[in-house]
Amino acid sequence: MWTETEKQAYEWFKNNYDNQAKFYGQSDSTKSDIFSPQFNGYIEIKQLCPSARCGQFTRTAALYPVCKDVMNGIWNEDNAKEFVKLHYNKKQVIKFLIITENDYKLEDFNEFLNNYKFQWQHYAKKSGTRSTAKKYYNQILSLVPSELKNNKIYITDDNLIGKYFWIENNEFFVSKTAANYKEIRQCSKTKNETWLVEVSK
Repeated sequence: MWTETEKQAYEWFKNNYDNQAKFYGQSDSTKSDIFSPQFNGYIEIKQLCPSARCGQFTRTAALYPVCKDVMNGIWNEDNAKEFVKLHYNKKQVIKFLIITENDYKLEDFNEFLNNYKFQWQHYAKKSGTRSTAKKYYNQILSLVPSELKNNKIYITDDNLIGKYFWIENNEFFVSKTAANYKEIRQCSKTKNETWLVEVSK
């Protein structure tokens, strides 16, 4: 489930800084990528080739005062940095592991904020997925290599992990997250406005 890039960055950190570090990465979105006992905090991996996301929020999950300004059209680098700081402080991040091309660099929080460019992006994001409705069971089981377990459908071909497909104008997604790994999930038809911060060199 880990990307090859994250694996390599984690191994680099273990070899150069803390061989007791634990990797979380994509397996738990509530935590940052690496926990380091040596630094007593989390390390966030960012691959800047050429840019990476640095947190996001929706209109229904605007946790910080700065979010209100952004929703009202006040977009600038200062409030982008403010959001990034709040977002990663909440996740107890103390350092960032930066990947640029084939190079690795460990930076303190303030170095990260001062060394790169931050800007807002805005788009409409689908509001999530749910287990497949029973009325689609037979169609999916006949069309996709899959099996039914405990009222959920799981793919039996790992090459389909992360793929999308359509049935009767309904979108389905094969989950790659730990909580619903390999389950065929039905995508919501509603969308939420989403604002995210992008960091680049």
